[in-house]
Amino acid sequence: MSEALPQVYAAPPLAIPAPAHCFEAIAASTNDMISVLDETGARIYVNPAFRALFGEETGAGTDSFAHIHSEDRPRLQSLFRQVMRDGRGQRAEYRVFDARGELRVLESQSNIITCQCGVPRWLVVVSRDTTARRSLEDELAHMRDALEIRIGQRTTELVDANRQLERSVAELRAAHRELREREEDSRRTLKRERELNEMKLRFVSMASHEFRTPLAMILSASDLLRDYDGRLPPDERREMLDDIHAAVWRLTKMLDEVLTLSRADAGRLEFAPRAVSVLALCRDILAERSRACGASHALVLESNQAETERPLDEKLLRLALDNLLANAVRYSPAGSKVRLVVRFAAQETLFEVIDQGIGVPETDQSRIFESFFRASNVGCTPGTGLGLAIVERVLRRHAGTITCTSNLGRGTCMRVCIPMAAVESRGTVEPCRPPAAINVGSVEFF
Repeated sequence: MSEALPQVYAAPPLAIPAPAHCFEAIAASTNDMISVLDETGARIYVNPAFRALFGEETGAGTDSFAHIHSEDRPRLQSLFRQVMRDGRGQRAEYRVFDARGELRVLESQSNIITCQCGVPRWLVVVSRDTTARRSLEDELAHMRDALEIRIGQRTTELVDANRQLERSVAELRAAHRELREREEDSRRTLKRERELNEMKLRFVSMASHEFRTPLAMILSASDLLRDYDGRLPPDERREMLDDIHAAVWRLTKMLDEVLTLSRADAGRLEFAPRAVSVLALCRDILAERSRACGASHALVLESNQAETERPLDEKLLRLALDNLLANAVRYSPAGSKVRLVVRFAAQETLFEVIDQGIGVPETDQSRIFESFFRASNVGCTPGTGLGLAIVERVLRRHAGTITCTSNLGRGTCMRVCIPMAAVESRGTVEPCRPPAAINVGSVEFF
């Protein structure tokens, strides 16, 4: 049994409105203002949004340029003619007066409506009120300009503050540097004062001991001579006078050493270099030292070549070498050998005083050239602590150097180096009469 097919009813065709009605419906439903202009610029249509802004009297037939601001009107009229001529729409922004006379800003887009033959016939203008947006943009621009000005002012203030900070930092650094310099000066001054105090203590100790012994000897001998002069044998009387003479000579020598050191420290140590026969001078110094020590030590002069003249201050060099030899004899056992080695190099003269004495402790070697300093192992051996200090000042005037190599209980070697060029540059060198030559590599005993 066949099923009955459902009956299909055709719906009636939709009524398509005319294009004009569609346009009006669309134009009425938008918030944008729409106007249609003819080729003269007269309005032939405006939508409700347009009439709401400009009033009902802006209908068909009214001049589309009447509400435009007078300053913008020529530009819009020229743009209208260009669009109608070229057939291409344009975008524009301009000022208008609304129905209440208030100034508004519109943004418009125009489009051409052509006739069937393609000739531009009408112009559709869609406009939007951008007054609020433009006001906001102007306000933002004003705020931006104000912010830029404020930023510029603040930047200037920060730059000034930074410069002031940099100046303050520079002043603080300068003050800190000055403070450190003053602190360093104070530290050096304090160190110098401590050294001076220590030097004074060593001087007082030296003076109380070294001066007391010869003074006591002078006092004792003079008392004996005064009380027993007539009853003393000539030999004893002569011996007492020799003791007085030796004590006076010892005091005079100590005072001369102090005076020489003070002159050197004050920069008043006279320096007069001249051509000196070095080996002849050394023989003379060794002979004097041999007589002073009474042949208790074997004094030896060694040289690597024949007699040679060198520019030196004879007086100061004699003082330096004699002090070195005196120390070598004083701190060496009787009967031991003390060697004075002289070497001539192309640009310098070298001296070595080598003994077999008690040596210098390693902890004291860095201080042995200080005034009134004596090594810790000298014991009761007499001495002033001035000899090596004078040697160092003398060599400084010659631009020379001195170094110490020592082993406890085995002896000491004091090496002196005097450069020729430095001595020649410090004074006029006078020639002297050449002495008789000695054999190369000679050894002489005194």
